[in-house]
Amino acid sequence: MDKINVFSKIFLMMPSNEAAQCLVLLSREDQLALLAAAKSSGLSYIPDTIVSFGPRSLRVFEQTDEKIGDILMNMAGLVGDNAVYCLLEKWAAQQPLIWQELRSHIFFFEEIVYIENRVLQFLLREHKLSPLMLAFTSDETKAKLLANVSRRIGGQVLDDYAGLDDTVKVDGSVYQSKAQFCRSVVKMLKSGEIAEIEYPVPEFTEKACMRDVRYIWAALLRMDQESRSNFLDRNFDPAFLQMLFSQEQGQKVKQVILPLLPAELRQEIEAVLAEEPPPLNMKTVRMIEAGRKSLL
Repeated sequence: MDKINVFSKIFLMMPSNEAAQCLVLLSREDQLALLAAAKSSGLSYIPDTIVSFGPRSLRVFEQTDEKIGDILMNMAGLVGDNAVYCLLEKWAAQQPLIWQELRSHIFFFEEIVYIENRVLQFLLREHKLSPLMLAFTSDETKAKLLANVSRRIGGQVLDDYAGLDDTVKVDGSVYQSKAQFCRSVVKMLKSGEIAEIEYPVPEFTEKACMRDVRYIWAALLRMDQESRSNFLDRNFDPAFLQMLFSQEQGQKVKQVILPLLPAELRQEIEAVLAEEPPPLNMKTVRMIEAGRKSLL
């Protein structure tokens, strides 16, 4: 084992705040290597008799996504959401579905705009709006926050924000305040206290999905007629088909392969493609990923 792989086991067993502090000290390359090693950690290197005994401290190796999500949330409290988002973007370039796998354990402050107003009002009763939460925050998110508190509270928070010393805004208090709110959101989502949030697909996940789509295009063009028909029949889902054939290049692929399909299947696909393409969502991303894997 190299140092990163060995440390990844210790990393997972550390308190999340300490693990986050260690992560911040590493280069981006080492951060990615450590997270990837931790994500793939398991109990295979531990004797079966100890696994059967079931020490509580080993449970983290069965809950790596939750632990890594918690570490990243703590990291956001140290260096801000943007640094963590950029790290995830780099990780997604290597593992396209990492965002999906960690999604239920992570919430970014600027994602407040995707929360329904009544849910945000509930959250702001549990976690009072702070002037620090307005620092380095987009106008859209500020407006969303202020629209979901009373005019009196909003006015007071704005007055307090205007009076903040610039040194306070950059001393880490802003990151900590926002991270505390984000951890509350994650906790309430997991407990079911608030409804699941509908997030848009991140740009880097969409790019990874398009790589899978291009792979499927190439495979479809190489397949014999029977294999091609079987694949499309097996993956007959409107969103899946729209993703494959609504792009400009996808339409060119469609023009080549559709005339070669059995008449009934061809007509069904044409009927689907006549509809307006739906927005890309994570369900379709997962289907595209599964479709590509089935062709390997």
